[in-house]
Amino acid sequence: MGSGDWGLGIGDWAQSPIPNPQSPIPNPQLSIFILLKKLKFLIINLIKNKMKKKEISQPISYKIILIGNSSIGKTSFFKKLSTGEFHEKNISTIGLDMRTFDIDIINDKKEKKSFNIKLFDTAGQERFRSITTYYYKGSQGALLIYDILDRSTFDSVSWWVNSINETLNNINNSKCVIILIGNKSDLINMVDRKREVTEEEAKIVCEKLNLIWGGEISIKNIGYEELRNLFQSYVKQIYDIIGEIKVQKQKVTKIENYRQRRIVPKKIC
Repeated sequence: MGSGDWGLGIGDWAQSPIPNPQSPIPNPQLSIFILLKKLKFLIINLIKNKMKKKEISQPISYKIILIGNSSIGKTSFFKKLSTGEFHEKNISTIGLDMRTFDIDIINDKKEKKSFNIKLFDTAGQERFRSITTYYYKGSQGALLIYDILDRSTFDSVSWWVNSINETLNNINNSKCVIILIGNKSDLINMVDRKREVTEEEAKIVCEKLNLIWGGEISIKNIGYEELRNLFQSYVKQIYDIIGEIKVQKQKVTKIENYRQRRIVPKKIC
């Protein structure tokens, strides 16, 4: 059998490199160690990137409460924001009611921020105020509503503000942004109704008590989308002041609204 039968001639053998006896012999254990070290580095980076991505995508959680005297429109605001419906007559809230809203806003840096908002509708009657003040804890924002046709509801604004401040002063690093809102602007032109609180008075109180002026509205006449946009603007104003603060977990006790047997968060956005 000739060399051609093997497909390799004598000349090819002559051109093959001759092993250098001084070359280091590969260490298989060292190669495995280097490979494992690189694999460990890749796994750590993968975990870090996944955690960073999860942190970025997690929505900002806020707890916002609706406060103010009874029959000034808190429940109407709450229901219209939740369902888009308005009812002339609402049963007074006993205890509280709660819904969850998922919204997005664009901050001043043109960045999109996602929010998970827990909105609480609280009782305004004096006999339930001990329950209401309990839910101040952990709140990042409060929408304080008064009736522009009822002076007494406006005179109570300072009481509500002091109640929030006194409750939160006992909690470290607690800050609640209060937005003052005048309701029932649609009734000021009625023959039998008369404005008892001017917008200028409300702005003066905001400056005095360090509140944000949320404007005068008609919950009855405002459109659903317009109300949602208004609520988003309130959330943005809260965010601009306190930033990305997480809501503290709070146990819901058996003081829920008697119209429902349990409080169930409901996403409507």
